[in-house]
Amino acid sequence: ITISFEGRQVIGSDGCNNYRTTYALEGDAITINESILSSMIACSEPVMKQAAAYIEALLKSASFQMDGEQLLLLDASGKTLLIFTK
Repeated sequence: ITISFEGRQVIGSDGCNNYRTTYALEGDAITINESILSSMIACSEPVMKQAAAYIEALLKSASFQMDGEQLLLLDASGKTLLIFTK
Protein backbone atom coordinates (compact mmCIF):
# COMPACT_ATOMS: atom_id res chain seq x y z
CA ILE A 1 0.00 0.00 0.00
CA THR A 2 1.41 3.34 -1.03
CA ILE A 3 0.42 6.99 -1.08
CA SER A 4 1.96 9.98 -2.78
CA PHE A 5 0.84 13.59 -2.86
CA GLU A 6 1.62 15.30 -6.16
CA GLY A 7 0.22 18.79 -6.58
CA ARG A 8 -3.39 18.42 -5.45
CA GLN A 9 -3.58 14.73 -6.33
CA VAL A 10 -3.31 11.64 -4.16
CA ILE A 11 -1.75 8.75 -6.09
CA GLY A 12 -0.85 5.28 -4.89
CA SER A 13 -1.59 1.58 -4.68
CA ASP A 14 -4.21 0.00 -2.43
CA GLY A 15 -2.26 -3.26 -2.49
CA CYS A 16 -4.13 -4.52 -5.55
CA ASN A 17 -4.94 -1.57 -7.81
CA ASN A 18 -3.46 1.82 -8.49
CA TYR A 19 -5.66 4.76 -7.52
CA ARG A 20 -5.79 8.50 -8.09
CA THR A 21 -7.98 11.28 -6.73
CA THR A 22 -7.72 14.86 -5.51
CA TYR A 23 -7.49 16.25 -2.00
CA ALA A 24 -7.79 19.58 -0.21
CA LEU A 25 -5.89 20.90 2.80
CA GLU A 26 -6.88 23.57 5.29
CA GLY A 27 -4.40 23.74 8.15
CA ASP A 28 -4.06 20.16 9.37
CA ALA A 29 -7.49 19.21 7.98
CA ILE A 30 -7.52 17.01 4.88
CA THR A 31 -10.41 16.10 2.62
CA ILE A 32 -9.97 13.21 0.18
CA ASN A 33 -12.24 13.39 -2.87
CA GLU A 34 -14.57 10.37 -2.96
CA SER A 35 -14.34 10.17 -6.77
CA ILE A 36 -11.39 7.78 -6.97
CA LEU A 37 -10.07 6.55 -10.30
CA SER A 38 -8.72 3.03 -9.98
CA SER A 39 -7.31 0.31 -12.17
CA MET A 40 -9.59 -2.72 -12.27
CA ILE A 41 -7.28 -5.65 -11.59
CA ALA A 42 -8.84 -8.63 -9.83
CA CYS A 43 -6.78 -9.88 -6.89
CA SER A 44 -7.29 -12.68 -4.41
CA GLU A 45 -10.18 -12.21 -1.96
CA PRO A 46 -7.98 -11.37 1.07
CA VAL A 47 -6.10 -8.73 -0.93
CA MET A 48 -9.38 -7.27 -2.27
CA LYS A 49 -10.74 -7.01 1.29
CA GLN A 50 -7.53 -5.29 2.44
CA ALA A 51 -7.69 -2.88 -0.50
CA ALA A 52 -11.34 -2.01 0.21
CA ALA A 53 -10.58 -1.42 3.92
CA TYR A 54 -7.68 0.85 2.96
CA ILE A 55 -9.79 2.99 0.59
CA GLU A 56 -12.56 3.19 3.21
CA ALA A 57 -10.06 4.44 5.82
CA LEU A 58 -8.51 6.87 3.34
CA LEU A 59 -11.92 8.41 2.65
CA LYS A 60 -12.62 8.78 6.40
CA SER A 61 -9.43 10.82 6.86
CA ALA A 62 -10.19 14.21 8.34
CA SER A 63 -6.77 15.43 9.48
CA PHE A 64 -3.12 14.53 9.35
CA GLN A 65 -0.02 14.68 11.53
CA MET A 66 3.65 14.33 10.70
CA ASP A 67 5.70 12.38 13.22
CA GLY A 68 9.30 12.31 12.02
CA GLU A 69 9.31 10.11 8.91
CA GLN A 70 5.68 9.07 9.42
CA LEU A 71 2.45 10.50 8.05
CA LEU A 72 -0.60 9.74 10.19
CA LEU A 73 -4.10 10.12 8.78
CA LEU A 74 -6.75 10.56 11.46
CA ASP A 75 -10.54 10.44 11.51
CA ALA A 76 -12.78 13.26 12.76
CA SER A 77 -12.42 12.10 16.38
CA GLY A 78 -8.60 12.04 16.17
CA LYS A 79 -8.25 8.26 15.93
CA THR A 80 -5.34 7.13 13.76
CA LEU A 81 -6.63 5.39 10.64
CA LEU A 82 -3.49 4.97 8.56
CA ILE A 83 0.26 5.30 9.12
CA PHE A 84 2.72 5.73 6.25
CA THR A 85 6.50 5.65 6.63
CA LYS A 86 8.71 7.44 4.14
